Amino acid sequence: LGIGPRTKVITYAARFAGEKRPHYVVQGYEKMMKMLKEKESKDVCLLMVGDGMLRKDVEEEAKKKGLKNVKFLGFKNQTELVRIYAITDMFIRTDEPIKGDWGATTNEALACGLPVIISDTLGSQVDLIQHGKNGYVYRFGDIDTMAKYMKKLVLDRKLLESMKKKSKEIIENWGYREDVEGLRKSLQYIGKRK
Repeated sequence: LGIGPRTKVITYAARFAGEKRPHYVVQGYEKMMKMLKEKESKDVCLLMVGDGMLRKDVEEEAKKKGLKNVKFLGFKNQTELVRIYAITDMFIRTDEPIKGDWGATTNEALACGLPVIISDTLGSQVDLIQHGKNGYVYRFGDIDTMAKYMKKLVLDRKLLESMKKKSKEIIENWGYREDVEGLRKSLQYIGKRK
């Protein structure tokens, strides 16, 4: 991919569909790049992973804005995504409110030790993101705030590393064993109420 070892990599991985709002990521990246000094912005890269109806539009938007270091990688399966997460510094989710959408890539990102900047509309943010500790939750559509969080993690290496560590700690408590135990407790609770 031609990404240097000092480059801060921001990754979006989802379908390029209206409800996923991939254009918000490009807009946030643009705002963040404008906040950075020229020297700081040289070593920042945005990876846009996924495919869908809006991919061409989002690519054209990035090109029209003259954004540097934005790479569109197309669809990647889970095996390929792990390699992308391995070079990523922070993960972004921008989804609009959709009933029941968890945001499974949030789990994947945490398992790879990534801080997540996520809209307040995804179910996973309630359980997996501790605001300011392993990522940031922003109000859906608030691109300015999303861009500020991106900038904060680009510039603060110590905070970034701390959040990476915290993401791994949090996700360690999420697995089949914990799911089964949670279901068991729920069923016991329901049984007691009857």
